[in-house]
Amino acid sequence: MDSSKNSYTVEQSDIGFEGGRYINKNPMSAAKKAASRMFKITNKKKIKFTIRKTTQGENKKTYHYEAVQVTLKTPVVRIIDGKEIINKYDIEIIPLDTLTCNKTKSVGGASKKKTTKKGTRKYKSRGGNDDDEEEEGEEDDGDDDEEE
Repeated sequence: MDSSKNSYTVEQSDIGFEGGRYINKNPMSAAKKAASRMFKITNKKKIKFTIRKTTQGENKKTYHYEAVQVTLKTPVVRIIDGKEIINKYDIEIIPLDTLTCNKTKSVGGASKKKTTKKGTRKYKSRGGNDDDEEEEGEEDDGDDDEEE
């Protein structure tokens, strides 16, 4: 594989399609390839989907798109290796914001630990020993009575 090309996969779509490997220089071109494949398995004319970069050693950024299948006024006829290929449709790719895309599953890790201004932990961590996780300066000895 050329070092300037990246690998992408469909993470989710509104038709339920996931997977595939699409290799291209930029995510929009990979999204067009993925949309072409999805339009072959469905009769919808508009699909929203998310692709994720899967190139080894790269960030795993996600990209959200809407693909629209447009019928051409005059089909394009090409001859490749002696076979006649007729293209009746064109695919338009529209980038979407993460807020406008319907997310059906979330991906992420453990939540971050929250700290106060003093730098002490406000919440207990998920695992480990609960005894040493109390907030600094608030140790309770269990004795609420005043000494006389």
